[in-house]
Amino acid sequence: MKNIVWIAVLLAVACTKPDMEKEKKELLTLHERQRIAHLEENIDLFAREQADTLLFIRNGELGYRTKQQMRENFKRYFDRVEFIKWDDIAEPIIEISDDASMANTFVQKIVILTYQGDQGQTVLDTTHFAWTTTYRKSGEEWRLIATTSTHK
Repeated sequence: MKNIVWIAVLLAVACTKPDMEKEKKELLTLHERQRIAHLEENIDLFAREQADTLLFIRNGELGYRTKQQMRENFKRYFDRVEFIKWDDIAEPIIEISDDASMANTFVQKIVILTYQGDQGQTVLDTTHFAWTTTYRKSGEEWRLIATTSTHK
């Protein structure tokens, strides 16, 4: 009899559908956290939900970087620029797998920043980006595992 009860409990848990609205809100929170991390140039906040290894696709190439390599790259980037704007142009599109183990966010963004040019002058740069971030659920937390980035 005990076995039947345990099997019933396990089946009930296994058949529970994920709360997709809750998952979407969590992913939007992560998206907003990335915005804050960029505007505040906060490398710890930036790296918080990254997986130990990240697949990146950019400029016709793909490769892997460790979390530490990403931290170092973005530290150098944050040290060189001053963000003025890092805003969505359109509402992010979020697609979540039926079992809520994987998700993609599709983003259009305008980034305005300044940096020091070759002659020491302040350069204002405006770029429109579109990118995809891919997340995998690890326990109760989403982990960023891949990014694809394009700009015009």
